[in-house]
Amino acid sequence: MRGGGLLISLHKVNYSQNKNKILQDINLNIWPGEVTVLCGESGSGKSSVLNIISGLIPNLYGGNVTGEIRAHHEPLSFDDYASEIGMVFQNPKSQFINPDVYSELAFAMENVGMDQKTMIQRIDNVVNYYHAQDLLNRAMFDLSGGQRQMTALMSATMLKPPLYLLDEPSSNLDVTAIEQLRRQILDLKNEGSSVIIADHRLYYLIDLADQFVVIDNGHIKCQISRQEMRENATLLATKYRLRNLTAPRLRLTKTRIMRNLSDLITLEAHNLKFRYHCHESLIDIKSLELSNRDVIGISGENGAGKSTLIQLLTGMIKHHEGTILFNGQQLSRKQLVKNSFLVMQDVHLQLFFETVEKEISNGSRLTEQDRQLLESLKLTKLLKRHPQTLSGGEKQRVAIATALLSGKKIIVMDEPTSGMDYGNMQRLSSLIAHLKRAEILLIIVSHDQEFLNMTCSKVLIMNHGRITTVVTPDNMNGGIHND
Repeated sequence: MRGGGLLISLHKVNYSQNKNKILQDINLNIWPGEVTVLCGESGSGKSSVLNIISGLIPNLYGGNVTGEIRAHHEPLSFDDYASEIGMVFQNPKSQFINPDVYSELAFAMENVGMDQKTMIQRIDNVVNYYHAQDLLNRAMFDLSGGQRQMTALMSATMLKPPLYLLDEPSSNLDVTAIEQLRRQILDLKNEGSSVIIADHRLYYLIDLADQFVVIDNGHIKCQISRQEMRENATLLATKYRLRNLTAPRLRLTKTRIMRNLSDLITLEAHNLKFRYHCHESLIDIKSLELSNRDVIGISGENGAGKSTLIQLLTGMIKHHEGTILFNGQQLSRKQLVKNSFLVMQDVHLQLFFETVEKEISNGSRLTEQDRQLLESLKLTKLLKRHPQTLSGGEKQRVAIATALLSGKKIIVMDEPTSGMDYGNMQRLSSLIAHLKRAEILLIIVSHDQEFLNMTCSKVLIMNHGRITTVVTPDNMNGGIHND
């Protein structure tokens, strides 16, 4: 039952930037103690709605906003309302101020002059809730993508604001962390806070959300109640091309690829070790043999070492011990980099050119075959856009296209479906199926079991820097990897 009056209301809100109409005629009410989920394709305007409510648009990001935006029935004032919002950005790394996790958690409380005893107690409570004690003294830039996301979530709760805005909060989280996120949202709701979430993963929200708002091309297409979503989940997911509304499980069905020896690409690592700052080994792998007979997935909990392993295999960082062999030959870091393309989690860090077309082509002329690939990834209409003006999912697709057109033999995608909607995930899966005929070795690092099921014939599960389990269609319980 709704009480206490409207918290936030948007009435006939429009937003444009550089003559591009991004949001049109948005009408949305947010009530105290309710969870609202914004869903829809990448680039549909979900993040823009959050940024308007937070005041980042137009105060920081610019653009032209018209219509009525009210908080407690009064015109929204960013200066007065900013302290009442806890926000997690689509790229949480961009919101961090401090060099370590403890300082980041304390930052907002220090800004409002909170006493030290209360600050310490709040940090202890939140860290214990998330079982994140091992993160407290870590440097921010040593964290994995999922650990950064968890830190941003913890930081957002420190001042206990009445409104939380979460932009793709589950995109880099493992299954355990998503369950922690679900419990946190439920607790915030029970405490009377309002939560607005933009996300493509919806299964963990199906019993939490009071309303699902489908946004399409800058318009609100429909608003769906929790009861309606529960009763018609399959129908609505199909109609609006939403992600799976039930929790996915790893069920591989893809078979191995038949190849001639002349087409075979192999990548091996033996006695591979790596550590940060003289600590104990983060990566410790005795033997790893990969080939392009499989599309290979790598999964595991946040901080298990997945991103570090692929940075070692592609020459991005130097291993401390061991050897890496490409087609049976030991390669230097420089040679590994020359033969590899890594699509990073922080994809915005590898977008350099002023247009999408130049980014993808690196200044060369696009062939007809190249343009077909761009069309399959729905990038054709974005070719003249600046890459940094795109949504998170659109940036991801630009980096993937750049990788696939690079001519490199080893293509590694680190969380490629982060910020990606269901339609584009299907397109990427179909493209990967087509690429099986190409002479490339494809490795996918992901928590996204739905996507791994669509693409991979082998998945390696990592835990504390080791490969502990190998999952194949014939061995769905996984075999213990003897390393």
